[in-house]
Amino acid sequence: MSVLVVADPLSGLQADIDATVGLMDAAQRMGSAVWVCEPHDLDLVDGRVRARATRVELRPRTRGDDHRWLVDPVWYDAVGHAELDV
Repeated sequence: MSVLVVADPLSGLQADIDATVGLMDAAQRMGSAVWVCEPHDLDLVDGRVRARATRVELRPRTRGDDHRWLVDPVWYDAVGHAELDV
């Protein structure tokens, strides 16, 4: 299964606290391939939604002492690009 997340630019997300990152992590832990794009990467082509997306793999993270996660400064790897029909 694949999951497409439409979000703000990944460079602006706070991986230690952002709910979007938490949702991507949960999807990946459940075995889904995680794809991301921004709203401007969506098009409507012949009545179908198409996304220019990047597949990402999140690096491991662990719970901190408070509500934040402990993450590497580089918290994901881009592993592919594609145009997806959604």
